[in-house]
Amino acid sequence: MRSIIREGEPGTGAPTWVWSFAAFELSGVQAGYPYTSASFRYPLAVNAVEISKPGSNDNDISKVRVLYRDSDGFDDNTRIDLALEKTTLLPSGELNLAVFCQWYANVGGTGATDYTRATSPCVHDIAQSAFYHFEVHLYTRKPYVPGIFYAGFAGIDFPKSLTRNELSDFSHLWLVGVASNDGVTRCRGLKSPVASIGGTS
Repeated sequence: MRSIIREGEPGTGAPTWVWSFAAFELSGVQAGYPYTSASFRYPLAVNAVEISKPGSNDNDISKVRVLYRDSDGFDDNTRIDLALEKTTLLPSGELNLAVFCQWYANVGGTGATDYTRATSPCVHDIAQSAFYHFEVHLYTRKPYVPGIFYAGFAGIDFPKSLTRNELSDFSHLWLVGVASNDGVTRCRGLKSPVASIGGTS
């Protein structure tokens, strides 16, 4: 799976984001622009296998944990947000997009200025007939300085829940790379520990 990375409208005259050793990172604003941003879709691989109950196909999410960096903490000059989105095919042949579990670092984060983890409730019963992804957005108004990055996103996982019949008991997903071809930049997306959605944490 691959997820499209969309650079923001203004402020992207030079490379404003990089794929670092372990994270997707956003640098500052080019001269003459008000801000810079980048967004991408982080696909969630789901099949009909429920690891905790082999006879069941009921995968549930209870919460998500984000590994990220917001260099100004709760201030508004830099921010990161994401949402779980579900795409379904309607009988008419059109696609329907529904948004769940929105998270904002400036509200639900830790306030730390280095890399940190934040956990957010995300109660959702995964539908077998739907396709899921996380829409991730990084934004900053800070000035461009070579080698300085203000926002970073390293990944999402699903921390253990009190109930065993949940996706969050077993699943970890990792970003695995970025590829670029003729100016179109893509993220290689996720790598799951096993072929199904699960795997021991």
